[in-house]
Amino acid sequence: MPRSSTLVSPEPVGADAVARAVAIVRDRLGATGESPDFVLQALDAGAALTVSADGDLVLTVLRPRPLADLAEVRRLRPKWGLDALPTPAYWTDAYTPWTPGGLIGIAVLDTLAESLGAHIDHDPLL
Repeated sequence: MPRSSTLVSPEPVGADAVARAVAIVRDRLGATGESPDFVLQALDAGAALTVSADGDLVLTVLRPRPLADLAEVRRLRPKWGLDALPTPAYWTDAYTPWTPGGLIGIAVLDTLAESLGAHIDHDPLL
């Protein structure tokens, strides 16, 4: 079972934004002596984008969906306590494996959220 993460952002999460986040994480890892080869691959006509590092899947990002209102976010993520949404707002689900490579995927997601001004949540193990 993968780790589930959710982003709520003021713009749709696209492949370009993910690629920029991957480049930042790659540079950070390079500074520590690690420098995996990253590959991004769109699946099913863009329904999902996968990120692999040295051949291991580290992240899958699903197509973003527009959010109609705050009530939907409160229903799906009651612990977030959001008082307002950006206008427009987009919901994006992402998945990382419970492996060391999954931590790279989390780093990419956190970097992506920071660059987009998005709210992010990583579900704990159920």
